Amino acid sequence: TATAKIYGSRKQLLFKIGRADRILSIGCDFLGVDHIADDATGAFSARRNVEGGTDATSMNRLYVLEHQYTVTGGMADHRHPVKVGDMPVVTAQIAAKVGELAGDKGLVTLASKLAKGAASSSVSAWVEGVAKDLFSARGKGLVVAGSRLDAGLHALVMAMNVALGNVGEEQPVEVVVTELQKSGSITDLAAAMKAGEVSTLVISAESDPVYSAPADLGFAALL
Repeated sequence: TATAKIYGSRKQLLFKIGRADRILSIGCDFLGVDHIADDATGAFSARRNVEGGTDATSMNRLYVLEHQYTVTGGMADHRHPVKVGDMPVVTAQIAAKVGELAGDKGLVTLASKLAKGAASSSVSAWVEGVAKDLFSARGKGLVVAGSRLDAGLHALVMAMNVALGNVGEEQPVEVVVTELQKSGSITDLAAAMKAGEVSTLVISAESDPVYSAPADLGFAALL
């Protein structure tokens, strides 16, 4: 995954959508097919409920940059459609503006190398508006990228979150360490089946252990 490439195999990003006042989704249908957090829909919707005397200013605000219409795009306060090939460029333009506002020269330099080409006036206005709103909510914002985008774009998105102060235990993004899961061998499984320790076996791999397991295990007879 992109997270593993950036942070290592034992790191995972924890997105706390309910803590975000401003959200920028870049090709990420987190209210639809992209699972980035448990109960993402519930956490997001809870910040849209202004009944019972809740101040409307407590609502979150959602910006979506995407190349096709999604569930998340349908919920956006501000949606900007873009060609899939232009998504990295527009993202880099947002990152450059965020870096400028946050005083992050490293982000400005990185983003400027990627933000090639002149943007239309409508794109430029949208980019500036998003960047300024994210900066105004620094420490309480969230930028997410879709699972189909490459690791380089994910790194740029995370750099924006860092520059905006959105990363930490109390912030909308947290980098957590996960425990390595040790898997047993096919021999261990066969032994457990012989001992009657397995009542139900679900095979989700593409290979068939009846044919791929060592012949001396007699796997077919164990099923």
